[in-house]
Amino acid sequence: MMTQPVNWVGCTIEGMRGCKGRYSMYSIYPVPDVPPLTMFQAVHTLDDVTPAMKRVIEKNSCTACYFDDEEAPIFFRDQQDCCLWWFDKASGCVYAAGKFPGWTIGGVLSNSGSCENSSSESDGSGEESSGNESGEETAEEWSAANSTLVAHNLSTFLSRMLLEDAISREEPKDVDPTTAQELERYTLAYREFYASLPADGIKQYYSLLESLF
Repeated sequence: MMTQPVNWVGCTIEGMRGCKGRYSMYSIYPVPDVPPLTMFQAVHTLDDVTPAMKRVIEKNSCTACYFDDEEAPIFFRDQQDCCLWWFDKASGCVYAAGKFPGWTIGGVLSNSGSCENSSSESDGSGEESSGNESGEETAEEWSAANSTLVAHNLSTFLSRMLLEDAISREEPKDVDPTTAQELERYTLAYREFYASLPADGIKQYYSLLESLF
């Protein structure tokens, strides 16, 4: 059985990468390896995420993402629920579930390129249903088998989320001097990474992923 690869789910970054889908906010991208930001290095569980950390990430989010403390295992979500992120306590990993063009909710490439949420199924009445009969998702439905692994730990997830938003904003809000310096350094790593890719580098990446499934 193949180990599920890590695939970052993010948005377009002007001058670096575009969206795979014509109408979708999020796509799956190759990203450079960068260490966690100092401010998040002590984060191992959701209890370690302080209110100050949440404020910084939410304030800098380019897609109005926010922390959700009421619908575990989901802990972070897009304002329009285009993407939901959940934390697996057992492994410490972070997973994404949402509408990713060309991909199903399980991270398996789809030839349709549709932005439809593949977690929804038809009940035969012409209407879509999701979750149990009450319309709610049960904890068992949030599993690695039907989600995309985006980070092996919370510190990496939070760091990359803030980093990518900071790159898009160019001037991150309310970050301390140390974090500002790290963000500037990691931004250069991003520019060098995407500049090093061939013109069809992202396309090649998708082709490689397709060959793995």
